Amino acid sequence: SRALPQLLPRRRSKGPMSSALGGTAWQPQAAAAAEAPPVWDEASGRFWCRTRVNAYELPDGCDWQRAFRDVLGAQGPPRAGRRLQAHASDAPAQIPPREGAGRRLARFPSDPDKRTARAAHTAALLQMPCHAGVQALVQGRALAFFRFGGRVFASEARCPHQGASLCEGEVGEIEDLVDGRRCYVTCPVHKMQFDLADGSVLEGSCPPLRTYGVRISEADEVRRVAMVEVGFEALASEYFVG
Repeated sequence: SRALPQLLPRRRSKGPMSSALGGTAWQPQAAAAAEAPPVWDEASGRFWCRTRVNAYELPDGCDWQRAFRDVLGAQGPPRAGRRLQAHASDAPAQIPPREGAGRRLARFPSDPDKRTARAAHTAALLQMPCHAGVQALVQGRALAFFRFGGRVFASEARCPHQGASLCEGEVGEIEDLVDGRRCYVTCPVHKMQFDLADGSVLEGSCPPLRTYGVRISEADEVRRVAMVEVGFEALASEYFVG
């Protein structure tokens, strides 16, 4: 990620969820990639591609996280599920693993309270006035864009676990004693959690998230414009054909 210019001020939210432009919540739409060709940069070792994603129009992750916690908290504490009394005869039989099993089953907690908490988390996501990120197609790749204050992150748009849309998941910041503040995104379906800076898995068991370098061009505070560029280490072979 790369910090936006210091010219980009933080605006206080005017309601439960305000956009970076102020006023009512901005409903993110899938943005189309710009037509300008990629530019190779020797210093960074990347092909930089323009997008039509304006960083000022990305929802602020910090504001979004606060609004999400308010929605989640309004649902009240999860109710304890009804439990059957355990007996020694109730021990489950050991089932041998099936040979040649396909992909792993999604992780569903066996504890009723955890299942209730997951359901409440999903319900709160559905009540949010806007998604946490914006999806855009860049050089044929579906990417997700997120912003925290003056920092912009880009990652693959789909969760590497089973392909859920990450823009529809939860974002936030956490304190890490070693790495300091870390920005994350959580899959809306199976709750896999990833560090947006490097794609490492913070919660769950799945492959890491693919992330991409970001830089800002055409920054103009007066017009509230800060266009996002994405850096790829390689381009699809189809790009060089013809």
